[in-house]
This record gives sequence, C-alpha cells and structure tokens, in this order.
Amino acid sequence: MELQGKVSGDNMATWPTTLPQCSLLRDRAENPVDNRITTETETGNPNIRKRNTAAPTIFPMGFVLTSAQYDILLAFYNDYIVFEWIHPRTHITATRCRIREIPSNVKVGVDKYSVTFPLEVMVT
Repeated sequence: MELQGKVSGDNMATWPTTLPQCSLLRDRAENPVDNRITTETETGNPNIRKRNTAAPTIFPMGFVLTSAQYDILLAFYNDYIVFEWIHPRTHITATRCRIREIPSNVKVGVDKYSVTFPLEVMVT
C-alpha cells in the first residue's frame, strides 16, 4: 500500500491528499494545553509559573472514511510523528501537527467508518 503522504524538502511529511482535508466535527473546539506548573510551598499559596513560552493546542477531529482510507490513516499515523497540514481554525498552511492518540473508528455503513482522533497543533 502506498502511503501517499508527501515529504517536503525539509523532510516534513504532509497530510495525505487521499484523505479528507477538513474535519466533519461541527464543534470546532479548540483546547489549549495548560502551560502552567504549580509548586506547593510549606506555607502560603502555591507558586505558579509557565512551563514554556508557548503551548500546543488540541483539536478533536472527525471524518467518515472508507476501509481503504482508514488503512491509509493508520499507516500515516504509524509512519509519521510530525507532519504539516492546514490549521483547523486559522487555515494557515504548513502548520506542524501530530495525532496524539491512535485514531478510533465506528462502522456507520457499508464500507463507511466514523473516525475520530485528537490533533495537536504544535508550537513552532
């Protein structure tokens, strides 16, 4: 099976063109990752500080895929940790992303699967 994800000049994979390019989820929730760390003190209030200067954001993604498309998605998930794709909210291209958990599926019809996974938009 050919993966059909492209690798650009800097070896960054791109989302396969054989898969849908936009999530079907109507609730385009944007979930920023908590970027704070709390340290308890012996007395008084805990100290709170930033972990990093910026934090990633998580988007729930959902698609209806055929069995063949689901196989392509799983192969892509297993072969590429980080890839470029269109940002789900801003639509900026070449956004660094990664799939945080293995995509899950539910059969919804003949050769049709509802597939969901959390997409992490990474800080660049």
